[in-house]
Formats: sequence, structure tokens, C-alpha cells
Amino acid sequence: MDDEADAGAAERAFEALRAEVAALRREIATGLRPEQGAPAVDYSLTLGEMAQTLATMQARLAEIRAQPALRLTPAAFAQQIAEAGQRAGARAGQVMAEGAVAQSAATRELETLIGRAYMRKEQRQWLGVVAAAGVLLGMALWYVLPAVLPWDGGDWLVASLIGGGPWKAGQTLMARTNERPISVA
Repeated sequence: MDDEADAGAAERAFEALRAEVAALRREIATGLRPEQGAPAVDYSLTLGEMAQTLATMQARLAEIRAQPALRLTPAAFAQQIAEAGQRAGARAGQVMAEGAVAQSAATRELETLIGRAYMRKEQRQWLGVVAAAGVLLGMALWYVLPAVLPWDGGDWLVASLIGGGPWKAGQTLMARTNERPISVA
């Protein structure tokens, strides 16, 4: 009885498989999935299209593999970073040296300008002292000069201050003397 039970079970399984294959054939023929009521997925790409897609992907992968970054090992990458750092440091040192030279030149120029400003200030002070001394000396000489000048230069000097020539200057001086009382001491 076990053999008959096994034979019946095998027949049932085989019939179930036949029904499933028949359903699959109907589904493929109609393009519908019976359980979802939707169109089946289209797997009808041709081998040529698949080959073209694969060739495109292979070409792109070859381009990616050709990138230098993918060939770098961590040690080589670290070395490149160190070299770039050294170059940047050398350039920074050069820029700083150039800046120091420029600053030194600017400092010398400022010192020169400040020195000139102090010299100008000192010159102005000396000019003021000389001008004051000249005015004082001129005032002192004014009283001595008319008596010292030759050929009646003193008379001409006095006349030029009063105006109108020597005769007019004399009249003006006499008239002023008459207006003031003369004191005899």
C-alpha cells in the first residue's frame, strides 16, 4: 500500500507541475500575469543590444581604470601630499623673504622721509631765528646807516621815508619839531 500511496503522490505532483507549466505558457502567450492582471515585464532585449550595452560599460570602466588616482597607493598619495606641502612651504618662504625685503625698503624710505621732515622743521626754526635776527639788525642799522652812507645817502634815505624829496623832508621834520615843546634840560 505504500507503493500505491507513493505512486498517487507522484502522479498528483506531476499533474500539479503540468498545470503550472500550462499556466506559464498561457501567461507568456497573453503577456499577462494572471495573479496581478498587469502586463508581464518585457525581457525581449536582443543579444546585439545587450552586447552594445556591455561594450559601452566596458569602455567606461576602462576610462575609470585609466584615472591616475586609482593607480595611487596610499604611500604614493602621502608622498605626493608631502611634496606639495614642501613646494607650498618653499613658495611661502620665498613670498615671506620678498615681503621682508619690501618691508625693509619701505622702512628705509620712511626713515629718509622722517629725516627730511626733521631737517625741514630745523630749517624753518633756523630761518625764523635768522629772520628775527635780521629784523633786529636792520632796526639797529637804521639809526647808524644815515650817518655812515657817503654822498648824502643818509639825507636821501631820510627823504625817502618821509616822502617828497630832501627839501620836503626837512620842512616836515621842522614842522613836527615846532608842534612838540622843546625841553631844555
